[in-house]
Amino acid sequence: MLTSPDLEFLVEAHNGLSAEIVAGAGFKGFWACGLSVSSALGVRDNNVA
Repeated sequence: MLTSPDLEFLVEAHNGLSAEIVAGAGFKGFWACGLSVSSALGVRDNNVA
């Protein structure tokens, strides 16, 4: 993606289901933030100030 001449978009996946939807939609990649992962696992986010 870094060397692609085209503009690429990434989408956040909040859980496994949304990751499957993103992959099926044809996006080149996705990311998951710590809060989303912590919430999906039912644990406290460690990045709290």
